[in-house]
This record gives sequence, structure tokens and C-alpha cells, in this order.
Amino acid sequence: MPSTAFDTAATTQAAPSGAVGGAAFVPGVDRDMGPNRAPRLTKRAPFLYFAHPERWQILDGDILPLLGKLKLQPGVMGVQRGRAPGAVNLRLARVACEERGRTIIPVDSVPPAHVAPGEAPSYLRTIDSTSGPVVLSRYAQAFAGSAATKCNEVEWAEFLRHQINVGVVDPAPTWVLERMRDSRAKSLERMESNQSTNRAKRERLQAEVDVLDAMIAERMEVAAPVVGTSAMPSVEG
Repeated sequence: MPSTAFDTAATTQAAPSGAVGGAAFVPGVDRDMGPNRAPRLTKRAPFLYFAHPERWQILDGDILPLLGKLKLQPGVMGVQRGRAPGAVNLRLARVACEERGRTIIPVDSVPPAHVAPGEAPSYLRTIDSTSGPVVLSRYAQAFAGSAATKCNEVEWAEFLRHQINVGVVDPAPTWVLERMRDSRAKSLERMESNQSTNRAKRERLQAEVDVLDAMIAERMEVAAPVVGTSAMPSVEG
């Protein structure tokens, strides 16, 4: 009889008077279910990230772009087939993105500290999975035998901050910051009027309002006009 995924080992135990005796059950894990098993990820198209001037988030105590994905799949958002086998042409896709105010993030725009020596800089990587090679974000963590992925939030925040620092993405417009601030302030007011007991959410919203207030105040200070003194011309006659 072929072996199954689980083997058992039994040891006889003494049973109390009147009780039915049993055996200890010890499951043995099959090797195919061990840590070397490939992740169970499905095939997906490669992609490029893009930013939009109205889409922002508060992450790691900072105001960072909330990115979208442009799938590198012919027929999607202006993506066309390239001349080389498996290649795509982004000429129309770039025009479509620009018309919508989107900025495509170059695939090699990665913080140098995130790239190993001799490795090509890219925010995409290939993972061997049960369905074959799968393209994921560099900041998505995959796990043996699992279909789940998890974001490396610390490095992801560094990646987003890098896009602003190197000028790929412009900082959030002041009017967007004000809109974000007003939305969170209204949520706080509703929670107080409804006597919400969700303390964690209330503290998170208040912390985000504080971050936005500080950024808006800094912008106003930078944008404030220079104040001079009264001047009276010297006129004769």
C-alpha cells in the first residue's frame, strides 16, 4: 500500500477502569509539505507602477504616493504587442497615462540599498512557483506551499519615499493634503458624535490629522510672501 501524506506512530496507553483504551496519534509530515515546497502562486502579467497626483496615503508616518499598476498585457490601457516575441510596446500606454495625469515609475527606480551587489536594479522579481515562474513586486514576500503574499512594509515605504526624493514623483499638492485632512477630521467628528468606542481607529485618525496639519503648515510657511515695511517716496515740489 502506498504511503500517504501523514504517517502515524502509536503507543499503547493504560486505560482507567471502565474506559476504552486508545493509542497516541503522532502525525508525520510528508517531505513535499516542507519548507522547500514552491509557493502556490498563479500566473500573472508583469506590470509597471504608476503614480497619480491625487492618490496619496499616510504610511510610516509620512505622506507617500498610492501607486497603481499598469499590466504589461496587450490590449490593456493602450499596451500593444512588441516586435520581439513576448515584448510589449508602451507608446500608446504612455500617452494614455499622461492624459490621465499618471506618471509611470521606471522599473529601475529602486533605492540602491535594496539591490544586492551585481544584481540588476528592478522593483520586479521572478519567483518559481507551482505554476511556473511568476513575476511579483520586489516588496511582496511569498511563502513555501502558500498562495498568500505579504508586503514588506518597511522597504515599501522606503521605495515610495525614494520616488519623491529622486524627483520621479512630485510631492503631494497642498490642496490634496487639505482634502485628506478634512476627510479624516470629519471621520473623527462622526466617531465622537456616535460615541464610538473604537479607540485604535480614533487614535490612528488623530495621528494622521496631526501629520497632515504639520505638512500643510510647513507648506504655508514656505509659500508665505515676504513682508516688507511701508515705503514713502521722496517727492519735491
